[in-house]
Amino acid sequence: MRVDAVFRDFRLATLDPAIPGDAYGGIEDGALAVAEGRIAWIGTAATLPSGWDELPQHFGDGRWLTPGLIDCHTHLVWAGDRAREFERRLQGASYAEIAQAGGGIRATVRATHAASADELFEQGARRLQALMAEGVTTIEIKSGYGLDLESEIKLLRVARRLGERFPVRVTTTLLAAHAVPPDFEGRVDDYIDFVCAMLLPAVHQRGLADAVDAFCESIAFTSVQCGRVFEAAIALGLPVKLHADQLSDGGGAALAAACGALSADHLEYAATAGIKAMAAAGTVAVLLPGAYYTLRESQAPPVAQLRAAGVPMALATDCNPGTSPCTSLLLTMNMGCTLFGLTPAEALAGVTRNAARALGLAEDRGQLRVGQRADFAIWDIEHPSELAYRIGFNPCSARVIGGQWMNCGMSIELDHWIEGSTPLLINVPHAGTHIPPAIAEAMNADALRVPDTDWHVDTLYDFAASLGASLMVATHSRYVVDLNRDPQGTALYPGADNSELVPLRRFDCEPIYREGKAPDADEVARRREVYWQPYHARLRQRIDDLRARHGHVVLLDAHSIRSQVPRFFDGKLPDLNLGSDSGLSCAARLAGRAMDVLSDTTLFSAIRDGRFKGGYITRHYADPAGGVHCLQLEIAQAAYMNEDPPWAWSAQRASRLQLLLIRLIETLVQWRP
Repeated sequence: MRVDAVFRDFRLATLDPAIPGDAYGGIEDGALAVAEGRIAWIGTAATLPSGWDELPQHFGDGRWLTPGLIDCHTHLVWAGDRAREFERRLQGASYAEIAQAGGGIRATVRATHAASADELFEQGARRLQALMAEGVTTIEIKSGYGLDLESEIKLLRVARRLGERFPVRVTTTLLAAHAVPPDFEGRVDDYIDFVCAMLLPAVHQRGLADAVDAFCESIAFTSVQCGRVFEAAIALGLPVKLHADQLSDGGGAALAAACGALSADHLEYAATAGIKAMAAAGTVAVLLPGAYYTLRESQAPPVAQLRAAGVPMALATDCNPGTSPCTSLLLTMNMGCTLFGLTPAEALAGVTRNAARALGLAEDRGQLRVGQRADFAIWDIEHPSELAYRIGFNPCSARVIGGQWMNCGMSIELDHWIEGSTPLLINVPHAGTHIPPAIAEAMNADALRVPDTDWHVDTLYDFAASLGASLMVATHSRYVVDLNRDPQGTALYPGADNSELVPLRRFDCEPIYREGKAPDADEVARRREVYWQPYHARLRQRIDDLRARHGHVVLLDAHSIRSQVPRFFDGKLPDLNLGSDSGLSCAARLAGRAMDVLSDTTLFSAIRDGRFKGGYITRHYADPAGGVHCLQLEIAQAAYMNEDPPWAWSAQRASRLQLLLIRLIETLVQWRP
């Protein structure tokens, strides 16, 4: 059995009903093993297979480890706020009265229309980070504050972007049938026609929605109108879910069940027949105590009936600006217990196992069992019931995403930057290994090991900051987007086998993506916009800043590659491959001095402008006449590491190479035009 890491000395709340004992599926003195981002083994520490002590270890020191929390119903992306409406409700105005007066959802729609995508992203990011800090590893984000084609697409793209920039799985839901926009006032059926015939197909064509939702309520849409939306969604192969029976019994629960919906949400006024239908259909009841609390409702969802009927119950924040401005899933758990009568074990299942089911992800996450994704939350608590018991207290000490340890709420920036005091900038575009969850799910297991990474190149140059160099190190894998490729896909070496801007094959020519999951032209364009362009905008700005400060810049683009890659070159690569674009990318004296240093040793072979003459970065930013001098150094990985998995650093070989690199960096720092 292949194993990448072992988690031990934890107490496990598996939420797996197959584990006997308490309702949490608890394992004292538990351990689990992770391989390729998934749980490969689980049990007690005493039953850990022999030999695993040599593998990377994460020690829990007795802390509790649960599945990562899942917030399965949010409206996280919006602009503006509705605090004044809150005041009006406190003075006695009802939700329906505020909506009929032009407030409510429509007020948020107006503010959201006026906001840019960047503004929406920044506001959504703050809300998302608050949830992640409490152990959330998966979140659903609905649209619904656009209500026209352009704005709904904008909201869904922002939601996707949040999932790309933060270590969290984001699922997106089209909620165009949220309210009737002003342009369709008095023409509700015409708006439903527009949603079914134009908006929904356009969103689906762009791959922006994982599901479709509707608001079935007297102040929104009838069950017949919602049924038409669902019929169109199902015809496109999209699962459905429903805001149902929140303010009155509109037959929402029965409609959701009849359409095979993943979930019916709210359900304060759900009828007995609807509950029975949900049980038969396997539709999850998503309870939203934040809205119940904020609206000061008096009728709670029929939890006892749901429980007796065997309907799975999930909990979610319903994070939205009007009725549940809540960014705490832990508080939601407490409300689920104190307001709705759930047990703490039901509350935890409601934000893990049942929440996953509400998103159609039950086979992928929500429990600790073999085969599930290794997304965990780690807690400094004595018992899992504390998660629902405390108010305003966050005991989450860490999250684990795909087996990788994360600080709670941590954002994945596009690069790590160390600013130096000299004209030298070392750029490392291919040492990153992060792959956003939404992209990783389309990739095959071998590709997820990112074998074509420029392994340890950032470590090779870790001394450079002390010599005054600036360092820019990309965090994302070259499989997400290749930062050293032309954005339009122009080949670096015409006639040769070139890897793409968004690679489809590994260096060994094996596919990166599972069958039918390779990115299309729209996805390539999206990644160029989300990853490539911001990185290069930062690189350009930093080059310009250094040139303004020092009068010139030396850019060293730092790379490594296996010493033998038949796809790209014959035989074995020299150890050190200096590229100057055949003398065009920098002053001749600079390239000559750099080559003199690299050649002044018997330990390593060196060549200039051989197979690697310099990639896109070296060629694009080079402007010797304008004071920007660029070099690329491609190092054969055998010179400093083991080229076979797990691609281990060789301290002995690397120390010899670093002595030579120190001389090179000193030369580049001291050089003047």
